[in-house]
Amino acid sequence: MILRRLSEQVKAQNWFAVGLDFLIVVGGVFIGIQVSNWNEARGDRAQEAVYLSYLADDLRNDIDEIDYVISLTQWRMSALAAVITQATGEPMPTVRATPRGDAPIGTVPAYEEKEPPSVVMAMSLMATFDSADLAYTTLVSTGGIRLLRNQQLARRLQGYDAAVRDLQRIESRLTVYRDELTGALQRAGVAWIDPLSVDEVAEAARNHPELLAAMKNFWSFNDWHLGTLATIRARAAELQATTDREASQ
Repeated sequence: MILRRLSEQVKAQNWFAVGLDFLIVVGGVFIGIQVSNWNEARGDRAQEAVYLSYLADDLRNDIDEIDYVISLTQWRMSALAAVITQATGEPMPTVRATPRGDAPIGTVPAYEEKEPPSVVMAMSLMATFDSADLAYTTLVSTGGIRLLRNQQLARRLQGYDAAVRDLQRIESRLTVYRDELTGALQRAGVAWIDPLSVDEVAEAARNHPELLAAMKNFWSFNDWHLGTLATIRARAAELQATTDREASQ
């Protein structure tokens, strides 16, 4: 309709009408593009809010899981320390050697012996951190990470994901030390299910240097694990607060 009118106006050399119709056409196209862009932006913001909400939920789950792993690691360290101290008659070291120099060893609650005794189980029982990373993995694999307007947050999420992978590598090595302890316990005639007291396991360690060495190695590596868990938890809590805040804006 407009094109036919333009053609008639050009033939009639009605340039004012031609210019007016041309502006109407261009303006209509421009407005249509702007409305489309606005609708797309609204859709992106809505999708971003959904992703941020999912990320916050995953981080909350991570924090809960980390708290559980920390509590179990502290229990394990305290049981190992109780037996090692009893076996050697010496206090536990307060620092451990690292490639960057001595690092302070964290403190854990003292081991409380229960009835029936369960110190062998306490020394050996272990849980690892799996991480609820479905939302972040989906963001990366689908390209949804581009929807996050806060690119600093995107980089921090990437850093957190890398830190979790480092923690899981530490836990793989920790599992090796736990298996070595299990083997040393068996060679000393001790099983996980044996209801032995701290004094009884300490006596076995005194008579089996391999067992005592395995307990010391495992105890030291548990401290590294515990420190890494605390660092990851702090990052998860900060990211969870940020994603919650961004999702509500």
